[in-house]
Amino acid sequence: MKLKNIQEKGIISIDDNLTFHRIIDVLNDLFNKGYKGTGRGTFPFGNDGKYLWFPKLNETNKKYKPNPAKYGHVIAACWSNILSFDGTTITQKWIATDYLPPWGPIDKTKKEKIVDIGVFAKEIRGEYRFVGIFHYDHANSHDYTTIYKRYSKELPFIEWRK
Repeated sequence: MKLKNIQEKGIISIDDNLTFHRIIDVLNDLFNKGYKGTGRGTFPFGNDGKYLWFPKLNETNKKYKPNPAKYGHVIAACWSNILSFDGTTITQKWIATDYLPPWGPIDKTKKEKIVDIGVFAKEIRGEYRFVGIFHYDHANSHDYTTIYKRYSKELPFIEWRK
């Protein structure tokens, strides 16, 4: 489906197979933001626990270099984000074997406050594609692994703009 049709409809579905080159293309084209650029991968929407997340999908992150702690901050390359074959689960793992993130294990109480996570995943070929709305899976997340389960194949972006 074409972008114009999706914009008129106000809902994007995983079945639309629409891809975006950059994060700001999603934010500007669907959510009417006026971004010129961004270095972030998550964006909160309002105070009701809605977020957009733009993970890079991979089995192992080839950008990860041992001992990133020398840079003084955690880099995104320390994470691996895996979308299950059926598209219903995202597993996010800390893959740095030589040190742990400075904040310790997952803060489950913080993650539980996030109600809806609209996910536009960057595929290996480099395009962002909507893969669903996910929820944090408290029961199956542990230490340095976070599990998200898809609960919707559609995102009503017009409602999220409010």
